[in-house]
Amino acid sequence: MGHRIMRWMKNLSGSLPKEIWIFINERKMERMANSKHIAKLLGPFLIAMTISEMMNPHIWDNVAVTQIYLAGSLWLLGGFTIIRTHNHWSLNWSVLITIIGWIAILGGLSRMFFPLLSKRSAQNTSVVLGLQFILLTIGVILTCKSFWSKHN
Repeated sequence: MGHRIMRWMKNLSGSLPKEIWIFINERKMERMANSKHIAKLLGPFLIAMTISEMMNPHIWDNVAVTQIYLAGSLWLLGGFTIIRTHNHWSLNWSVLITIIGWIAILGGLSRMFFPLLSKRSAQNTSVVLGLQFILLTIGVILTCKSFWSKHN
């Protein structure tokens, strides 16, 4: 939706005052700074979490249902925090932050409402390894974009 508005506004560029364009660019820069700030936290966290889980796949063997529920509540809180501060659906790398936020919310709710199902699904090693690889890739992208990218 935002991109359609931007395209429409670009077509009107001759009729819009320069101050509006300055305001729009400042707003985009603020959003990108917010995205980079969150990505500097989320990217390295995803890398550390996924690599440590890949190195220690046995940690999920004897997890109690109450621990799964507690982990779900933390996932839910983290997801709400991300979405509350960064619910941006844009066509660049920063949308990965929003996607991770929504995945955290859904994952947290599923662990809270269906802890036994979550425990059983964690025993499927190929699915778990695939999800870990996806999260590791997103973590690397977020880290690279947040620390070493000058622009979006």
